[in-house]
Amino acid sequence: MNHKLAHAPRGLVILIVLWAIAIAAIVTSAVQLHSFRQAMLGRESLERIQARWAARSGIEDTIAVMTDMTERPVPDDAKAIYLEMEKVAQGDTLNASYDIRHQTDGRDYLGPMDEQSKLNINRLGATYLMVDDEVTPDQVDALRDWMDQDDQVSTFGVESDWYQSRVPPYEARNGNLLSITELEMVAGIAPEYARGEDFNGNNRLDPNENDGDLTAPPDNRDGQLQYGYEGYMSAFSYGGGGATDSGQPRIYVAKATADELTERLKIDQKQAEAIISMFKTAGASLDQLYTQQLGQTTAPTSINPGQTNNQNQSQTQSENQNQNQNSSGKGSSNSSAGATSPLTAEQIVAATNELTTQPLYERQFGKININTVSADLLRKIFEFRRMDESLADELLYLRDAKPTGITDLADFRKIGDLSDQDYRSLIDLFCTKSNVFTISSRGRSWGSGMEVEIIVTVDRSTIPVQILEYREQ
Repeated sequence: MNHKLAHAPRGLVILIVLWAIAIAAIVTSAVQLHSFRQAMLGRESLERIQARWAARSGIEDTIAVMTDMTERPVPDDAKAIYLEMEKVAQGDTLNASYDIRHQTDGRDYLGPMDEQSKLNINRLGATYLMVDDEVTPDQVDALRDWMDQDDQVSTFGVESDWYQSRVPPYEARNGNLLSITELEMVAGIAPEYARGEDFNGNNRLDPNENDGDLTAPPDNRDGQLQYGYEGYMSAFSYGGGGATDSGQPRIYVAKATADELTERLKIDQKQAEAIISMFKTAGASLDQLYTQQLGQTTAPTSINPGQTNNQNQSQTQSENQNQNQNSSGKGSSNSSAGATSPLTAEQIVAATNELTTQPLYERQFGKININTVSADLLRKIFEFRRMDESLADELLYLRDAKPTGITDLADFRKIGDLSDQDYRSLIDLFCTKSNVFTISSRGRSWGSGMEVEIIVTVDRSTIPVQILEYREQ
């Protein structure tokens, strides 16, 4: 009998079993690897969600502060809202944390970026692009053509026919910019000019924006964020509405009654009627209350530049007393009976903070907030307008000397040797309150350190606060 033939099936079975075990091991390993990868993806998704909702928590906390400070303002402290937003600029959730900050003049500040610390391009026009020394005339003319409503080409500009030749084709806006990033669509304004080192537009100095030429964008690796044109321009800031000192909605003068004004502003009937009459004129601005007496239709009354606000207030109160005496028959016979009393300093502040000359649904483009504008931009504005640049330093000293910031534009009169023309220019350029902010909230998961950043621009001129722009990265 052949024993080799008898043992052959048994060896074949062993071989088949070994192959089956090997295949099973491979399948098991593949299943384990797939399960591990799925677990990793699930953990990554979980941590991303944790980071995202931490960032969202920072946004919601900041919006809640804005809402509260709009409904219950602190009239005598222009910096109160910024201090309150700073308190909620960092926080923790169950498994993550968030951080809200921005950089101005090379320094990090907790809290959102104030859009009204910038120039509003829609209010001031394309010419103000030249506040930046590196801007060229062709960029200014191209932006002017982009924004104007005609098809006439400026000296160095282009109109829609040029943009139609691009790939893909598009047309000039021929109107106000809807977002400041729209600058990058204008001929001659490349993204690197518009964004500077802040290539992701989050108002923060990120690692890739401080490493030289190792990664995009190119930067000078000096530890400071160098903004492009978009760093000092805004299309979102709004004024003429929103936050008031009383927390109540503004009064539209054209539809107001004298009784409404007397109650809100604490003025008399004649003063209320004079205010209503003053602002019936087309183009009238609340700024006139700082430079023009009630009932005056000629040039604004000249104010002694050497007087401080307190001196002006004392003089005004003295005039009020004299006119009140005259109207009751106890004063000098040289004054006309029943004359309208000038507004006191407090009444002027109340009027500018509680009234509006446009319907509430019509937004006015915002001025620059003197309390938050960067020192560098302030000096550039004065240089561009060919005003005495020492005034910029005086303004910086004036705002920094007051813990509460500048709450009354009449405080500008405290600057010595300030001409009436410069005073009116300052009143036209600056305000003391802001409505629009950009919140850059970065959430970070504690597990892996994964980060998610949410950047929103919000407007508190309406309650509830309105989100104007939203993006995640």
